[in-house]
Amino acid sequence: MSSWEVAASSHIGGRNENQDDYALHQNEDGAELLVVVADGMGGHKGSAAAARKIVDAAREVWSRRAPGASLKEGLEALVYQSHSMVRAMNEADDGDAQSTLVALWLRDDEAVSVHVGDSRVLQYGDGQLIERTTDHSLAQLHVLAGKISEEEMASHPDQSRLITSIGSAEGPDPEYKTCLLYTSPSPRDGLL
Repeated sequence: MSSWEVAASSHIGGRNENQDDYALHQNEDGAELLVVVADGMGGHKGSAAAARKIVDAAREVWSRRAPGASLKEGLEALVYQSHSMVRAMNEADDGDAQSTLVALWLRDDEAVSVHVGDSRVLQYGDGQLIERTTDHSLAQLHVLAGKISEEEMASHPDQSRLITSIGSAEGPDPEYKTCLLYTSPSPRDGLL
């Protein structure tokens, strides 16, 4: 049985308001863990509240999880509940709040992630980056088409233009991924 050690931090950066939020849920024996990060989208009224709604949805999904249910089913419920809660908030406030969502659910030797937008799951092993999720941004599409390099993506004008998000009128287009877990003596290894 695995036991996970977690830490979290958030920084406001250069903005007037921190639009990020996160949740960490771990069962009593430490064998199951849900990590959720929501990054409210700047330029949309109420995006900090949208990120909080995702954290609220994570708490609800965690408390209702069924023994033996697949991790992917839990993450599907998280995406659905998050989107429903943000859309309801938008309809009540006549808003357009949106947020990214990235979550990683670990149980024993299983790991499944979901992401919507440009928040990422990174996997490291032997001190090296093994894999990261692919951003749902126009800049990432430019990289995939060979128009810009991976290094140019961070400063590209289309980096903040997302093709899917939680709270959008079109609804999210989540991407799920099963991760292979590695056992290694290096403390620098793991999933972020």
